[in-house]
Amino acid sequence: MESAGQEVGRIETRLRHLGAKLDKLVVKADEAGTDLKVDYRKQIDHIKDKHAVVQSKLDAFKAASGQKWDNFKGGVEVAWHDLENAFKALKQGGNDAPAASGDAGQPATTPDLPIKP
Repeated sequence: MESAGQEVGRIETRLRHLGAKLDKLVVKADEAGTDLKVDYRKQIDHIKDKHAVVQSKLDAFKAASGQKWDNFKGGVEVAWHDLENAFKALKQGGNDAPAASGDAGQPATTPDLPIKP
């Protein structure tokens, strides 16, 4: 069984990975045509907001010294689920959606929740 610190560390690693994918998507969106660019940038900004929510919940846990992970885990799970759904929505937005470079056929989302239910 992972400790709360290990679990938070693992989630933060996944968030950094998703942040890098977001950066790649921004570049691809900026290279897209004008109409597509506006739509994708809105979707990417939405994903960035969800990403920030997950990070803020993890930061709140770390700042709440001594409180149990169980008190925060549910909120982090919900925020992560929202982030994951935002990535899926971008991917399902059509075949013209910009793909993160270097992912050769891999989806722009991470398919599994990083938190054990």
